[in-house]
Amino acid sequence: MKDAVALARRFVGSAGLLLAILGCAAGTAQVGSALLSRILLLSGALLCAAGVVANRREIVKTLLGGSVRAGTGTAFYAAVVLGVVVLSNFLADQHHWRRDLTMGRKFSLSEFTRGVVDNLDSPVRIIGFFKEGDEETRTPQTQGAKELIREFGFLSSSKIKVDVVDPLREPGVALRYSVRQDPTIIVERGERFTQAAAPDEESLTSAIITISSQRRKKVLFLSGHGERLALLPEEEAAILRFLDRGGRMLAMTEPLSGSQLDAVLKPWGLRALPQVIADQRAGLRGSAYTPVINSYEDHAIVRSFGSNQTLFPTVGPVEWFETKDPLVFHSYLARTGPDAWGESDLEGVRRGAPPAYQSSSDTMDPKGLPVAAVAFRRTWQDAALAKKSGQSKQETRIVLFGDGEFASDQYYGNQWNGNLFLNAVSWLAQEEMLIGSRQSAGQERRLILSGRRYRKLQTVLAAPMILVGLFGLMVWLRRRKL
Repeated sequence: MKDAVALARRFVGSAGLLLAILGCAAGTAQVGSALLSRILLLSGALLCAAGVVANRREIVKTLLGGSVRAGTGTAFYAAVVLGVVVLSNFLADQHHWRRDLTMGRKFSLSEFTRGVVDNLDSPVRIIGFFKEGDEETRTPQTQGAKELIREFGFLSSSKIKVDVVDPLREPGVALRYSVRQDPTIIVERGERFTQAAAPDEESLTSAIITISSQRRKKVLFLSGHGERLALLPEEEAAILRFLDRGGRMLAMTEPLSGSQLDAVLKPWGLRALPQVIADQRAGLRGSAYTPVINSYEDHAIVRSFGSNQTLFPTVGPVEWFETKDPLVFHSYLARTGPDAWGESDLEGVRRGAPPAYQSSSDTMDPKGLPVAAVAFRRTWQDAALAKKSGQSKQETRIVLFGDGEFASDQYYGNQWNGNLFLNAVSWLAQEEMLIGSRQSAGQERRLILSGRRYRKLQTVLAAPMILVGLFGLMVWLRRRKL
């Protein structure tokens, strides 16, 4: 019995130290849950304390020995420094904090993504399937995807849980989620899960939105008439009834093809003018008929755009006008620069004739020509009044663009075109939480130094290290003489 007690007294401290190291390793490597790491650390601390109490006489006797006393101060300070370093590293890993000082926060998740995560009403799980390997065999795409899901986890530990799975080591898990390629990111909520289309921020955010939606909304496309055929009267009447009952519509007209929606837009105070906007000063790569827009109105769709640019190839001006319905309100979204004008000679534009402003037929506005506008009817606040008037309580919303190509595959990824299109759809769907900027506005900034300035910079950076080294050498030589 005495031998067992002596053995326990001898190794209890070592066992505590081992448990503390395992707790730090589990927390740093994110193995298991955070609770497991805390349990290991607490158990290790308790065992270390028990070891100190049980062996207090031997410890005091050792510390008071002559051979130990001289080096006690150095050993103590070394232990303190080591403890501070280990503790700081552990706390830094557990409590993520980073400051992105690049212009436009280039290396941070977008404000749109942050808003989506903040508005989650229940936690989601992000599972990254990556084949583990050496640093040399790991592809940049896999490494980037791992860092991406880690950033999502740092956004909110209570709403986002991140797990990493090696499909080769756990093929059953990969089979359950239908994983067939590396890397693959799965977003799971409850019993539902979906796969991100690509290992990038936009696709992962879209997957979170999809899995978090309580119901799917239906989108209908008007087609079947060709580009130059007008709508039939019964079709126009059906669309007007749909809008009058609180429907939402995205209208994108093409000035060179003619507008088919005049009869539908007129009751709501919207109109697409039969002109093509020309801007010789702000055209894309010298193309006067592709104006670059960076002036926006105060509306939810474009409120976060600032001075970022959107491109509109062969866009026509739009306008709104007052209607008989006092509950219908209007707003413009974006305007050209003051030097743009509306070219009325559409046949000349088709032939490729050089643009030339004609004051007798063309239009110009010192505030710029609007390329997009919205109309909406306020929701009835009084249910009894809504019933009496026969009107719907749902809010009618219409967005009109004087161009449809800006959202095509060719132009969607240029500048902020994609943001504009998605924000318009989100506003129409009354999903205001999905409105925002999905990309940073950062610009690449480089510091170019001449040879002389580069050497000066090297001297400035190296000087503190040289001074520290000399100071350390002086201290060592002085202690050696003592």
